Amino acid sequence: MPDEPQGQHTDYSGGVSTYSMTKAIQDCLPELVRLNQEMEGHARETTAATKQATRATRTMKWLTGLVTIATALNLIAAGIANWPAIKGRLPMLGDAAIDRKKLEGLHRAGKAVEAALTVGVTYPKFVELLQSFWTEFLIAEDNATTESEKELARLYGTALTDYQDSAKFWNAKNVSNAQYKLLTDGGKWIVLDVGDVADAETFASVEPLLVKYGILNETRSRERKIPSSVIDKAWKVGAENLAKADRKYRDGG
Repeated sequence: MPDEPQGQHTDYSGGVSTYSMTKAIQDCLPELVRLNQEMEGHARETTAATKQATRATRTMKWLTGLVTIATALNLIAAGIANWPAIKGRLPMLGDAAIDRKKLEGLHRAGKAVEAALTVGVTYPKFVELLQSFWTEFLIAEDNATTESEKELARLYGTALTDYQDSAKFWNAKNVSNAQYKLLTDGGKWIVLDVGDVADAETFASVEPLLVKYGILNETRSRERKIPSSVIDKAWKVGAENLAKADRKYRDGG
């Protein structure tokens, strides 16, 4: 009978010896190592897949953000392009608002002057209309509270000033026709004698306006000649400034 290996003994109760168990474990160890390596490989693949999925999710979020920004920019661009139409439908709020009721009288007064010049008007009636325009301008100035309302009142005031200039030239023409009709070349010129006190005062009222309307008066000793067309020039400038005011009045800001 062979000798039992040193350090081992036989279990005669029918069990497995310690040697046998050790041998079995040693035989299984390579397989266990292989399985462990395989599991680690699967774990690495899972980690890599998770990282890839995370990167893909971040990329999608980034692309979604770009699409959102592009959409917002397109909406802003469309809004800017259509702002005049949009603005007309928006409620007028805050400092940019214009309460048309406050300036309605001023608007109507300006339109009355415009209409009168279109169909024809006498000098006295024109002066009367300008007086009403002036009164409404003062009322509007007092009632204006927002910057837009004040700016609108100033625009109408500019047009009023232009029409008042034309009235001064028209008055000078009336004076000229009354005294120097033969010298006016059929009304083409406004002729004044600055040696006469009344004429000198009339000329003084229009002289500062000559530069504004690009007019060079002819000077012959005491005689001053101004082309009558300056009246039409003043009316044209007044109409242009009145149109600007009317547009702002309609747009509401």
